[in-house]
Amino acid sequence: ILNGVWGHVFNKRLHMQTQAYYMWQYDPIKGGTPNNGPVYPFGGGGGSGPQIQGKANAYGFVNNLEYKVNNKDYVTLRSGYLGDPTGWRTGFNTRYSDITLGYSHLFTQNVWVRPEIRFDHAYDQAAFDNGTKKDQVTVAADVLYRF
Repeated sequence: ILNGVWGHVFNKRLHMQTQAYYMWQYDPIKGGTPNNGPVYPFGGGGGSGPQIQGKANAYGFVNNLEYKVNNKDYVTLRSGYLGDPTGWRTGFNTRYSDITLGYSHLFTQNVWVRPEIRFDHAYDQAAFDNGTKKDQVTVAADVLYRF
């Protein structure tokens, strides 16, 4: 894998980090790591995908723009792009973009919550909901406990 990262501090409240990468593998399994569990209607399971002959590659970038609201709150805007021309990483031969708006609140030094909303788009073929949709929206949150 080739990976480059650049970070920039605009001022005390606004900073950014950008990562670009290129990765490859010879004779990989389409879709990445196999899931040997049962097949579900929403995806997953079924074991290994077909083997891709020769070199497979993927490339992309991620940009995180962080705004410090105060000592306990951050707003994050994350954008990304992934090119997966052979389906090695995702199982679908397509390009993807995503944008995420997130919020982080620190309750204590060891506990914080991070809700977010994300939009994904697949350009060359439908790649979401078992290959039936080109777009998806995800609303998620996590609670982190540091110990």
